[in-house]
Amino acid sequence: MKDGISWDDAKLAAATQSFNGIGGQLAAITSEAENNFLRDEFATTEFTQFAGSWIAARFDTGTWAFTWRTGPLTDQAIAYSNWGGIEPNNANQSTDSAYMNIGADTHGVRKGQWADAASGGYSFGDPVVGYFVVYAPVPEPETYAMMLAGLGLMGLVAKRRSRPA
Repeated sequence: MKDGISWDDAKLAAATQSFNGIGGQLAAITSEAENNFLRDEFATTEFTQFAGSWIAARFDTGTWAFTWRTGPLTDQAIAYSNWGGIEPNNANQSTDSAYMNIGADTHGVRKGQWADAASGGYSFGDPVVGYFVVYAPVPEPETYAMMLAGLGLMGLVAKRRSRPA
């Protein structure tokens, strides 16, 4: 994608996608294993120059930190991060979003490492050309109620069976 995409447009585009009936969202990378999987699968030799792909993290001026902004981790602090070089540099604090480098290493940011950029899309210094989408079902409150009822019933049955006759 030559002209890139803004973080907001990537978030909307991810939300309109589905896989086997499960809605999409920008990826929240929560472990080194997840980060390495994305790097190994998508940071290919196709991108010969520095290029990025948006992830679900965005700078929160209320907490003065990056938080996950989509999916079930919305507004939660980032526990795992893989910032490269001097990142995050918070150059555009009110609009900064995070992306993963999927192109050539530059300015101390290697493939698979993260950087932050103004959320507006492609720029020479932060050439974000795409976004990562994950498909994860988000349980409805009724699902939790049904699960708790089932666990309660199993506990009752177990208790009855353990009583001496």
